Amino acid sequence: MFSSKKLFPFEEEFGRGIPVTRKLSLQENSTIPLRALRGPILRLNSTSTPQLNYDEVKKKLKPGLVLVFNQMNFDIEELSTRTGSDKDVEAIEDTFAKFNMPVTVKKDKRRKDIQRIMKDMAKKNFEKYACIVVILLSHGRMNDMIAARDGWFRIHDLITSPLYKNKTLRSKPKLVFVQACKGNKTMNVYSDNIWFEEEGHPTEMLQFYSTYEGFLSYRTDKGSYFIQTLCFAIASYGDTKDISEIVDIVIKGFRDNYAKQIPTVTTNLTQRLVFGDYK
Repeated sequence: MFSSKKLFPFEEEFGRGIPVTRKLSLQENSTIPLRALRGPILRLNSTSTPQLNYDEVKKKLKPGLVLVFNQMNFDIEELSTRTGSDKDVEAIEDTFAKFNMPVTVKKDKRRKDIQRIMKDMAKKNFEKYACIVVILLSHGRMNDMIAARDGWFRIHDLITSPLYKNKTLRSKPKLVFVQACKGNKTMNVYSDNIWFEEEGHPTEMLQFYSTYEGFLSYRTDKGSYFIQTLCFAIASYGDTKDISEIVDIVIKGFRDNYAKQIPTVTTNLTQRLVFGDYK
């Protein structure tokens, strides 16, 4: 059985309640006086899970594709620059390169840009690919609101709904990782020019959030705790462990060692996804 004991090699630095020197904002906070990350939150476990014997059809699939929206700068006065987000992008690129998964990074996109990109994604043919991974790095608010460069949008409207609509993804795992706060400040919801169409089929979807509804998500100039830990876990266990097992490891690591921030997951995956099976 996996043990999350001492998964945080720098527990002395922020595992025991470092005092905050100023009032926390409801956007993702980048100036909390936590010391720079010196290594991954997780430590390797000696046990491993045997690979499944996938059928020949799956064995012939290409590794999945990774799409990253890296929102660092904003036209919204209340939102600060997300210093350190480029370090998360580097970790993502290095991690998925290990599994031969191409990473496409879209930086500082406006809502219409994101809408267009995801609309194209809804039409893309994924028959030859094992899965799709979409990663959002931005500021956030309650009710799954994420900041584009020029305003707020709901994850469902611009990200997950287009994935549901893609028929070639219907039976494929669709992973959405979100590094953003889910605070409770009153929102100004923008709904103009949002792409609404007939709903697709919300199957085989896993959404992994950096924090729980109503709570902050932490980041330093070395990157965010969530993305750095998730990437380390995928790189360490992705050859043999299913993505759902990796998600559980990350959550247990935060729960046992850094209770200020607890990631949360919503999933209806019915099949195992082991990145190492498609290298």
